[in-house]
Amino acid sequence: MLRGYLCLWMALVALACAQEPAIGNGDLAKVAQDGFIDAGKYVNPTLQLTIDMPDAQATVGSVAKGEKLVRLVQIVSAPNASEKFGFTLLADTLSSYPDLKSPERYIRSLVHQFEEQGFSIAREDSSRTVDGVAFTGAVMQMPDSQKRKSVVCCYQGFYSTFRFGYILTFTVDATSEARLDELLSTRVHFGPTSVNTSITGIGGLGPLSVSVDTAKPAGGIKPPRIDSQREPQYPDSARNGFDTGTVVLRAIVGTDGKLHDIRVKRSLSPGFDTQALEAVKQWTFHPAEKDGNKVPVLIDIEVNFRTRD
Repeated sequence: MLRGYLCLWMALVALACAQEPAIGNGDLAKVAQDGFIDAGKYVNPTLQLTIDMPDAQATVGSVAKGEKLVRLVQIVSAPNASEKFGFTLLADTLSSYPDLKSPERYIRSLVHQFEEQGFSIAREDSSRTVDGVAFTGAVMQMPDSQKRKSVVCCYQGFYSTFRFGYILTFTVDATSEARLDELLSTRVHFGPTSVNTSITGIGGLGPLSVSVDTAKPAGGIKPPRIDSQREPQYPDSARNGFDTGTVVLRAIVGTDGKLHDIRVKRSLSPGFDTQALEAVKQWTFHPAEKDGNKVPVLIDIEVNFRTRD
């Protein structure tokens, strides 16, 4: 199976390199960085995408600066799973292909390259809709030489769609054509995975008091609530100057109620940034919920430093 993934990666790289880059490409580094694993799911808030993988292992990808194609996640069935299967999700920038009007042409180019590697077409038109998102696809059968080396035999499905300025391509490995369809339709979900939530700390020369301003939930998601918090301290290095301003942090509230992947979205100064980060690292939340289930969400945290009147 790993050989199959390598072949796919090389084919898509060749397809990308055949095009001249265009101005205004999507930010592949951001879309790769925003993906994460939480509670048996791959979640990408930028793409509003979730992949269920309770019986699988996953590796989240990354992208080098300036590259146009990225493997967002590779999912392989766990050793003790009842059946073998595999997912790979790749992203390309739609603006890199100014003449590309639909995913059909992208899929045709991909199918042609795999035919040259010995794959045969099992089903040329495998279009479908997943959670309201239309995909164009094709199903191919592995050549005998690869069947002997692949962990998952013997079908590989390719499904592409345009979304938010990106070309998303799923490859699914399974033991039958029917299973390809089932894996895609039951494990891939689209919809908002973040909540418009602003958490603001307002302070002066002492400990900051923190208030929570929660906007209307998006996409049926009940936003997270703070359970416990440590108040940020005004940095000693700034006391004499009475500096004021805002540090904006971005973080994921996981289903465990803890903050993950905390990053500085907008810096004020190293001293203020450090105080804000050290404080929120210790916060705990009641997780966000959707349809009664805990879900991870992406939030922005604003820490406002100002002198009290």
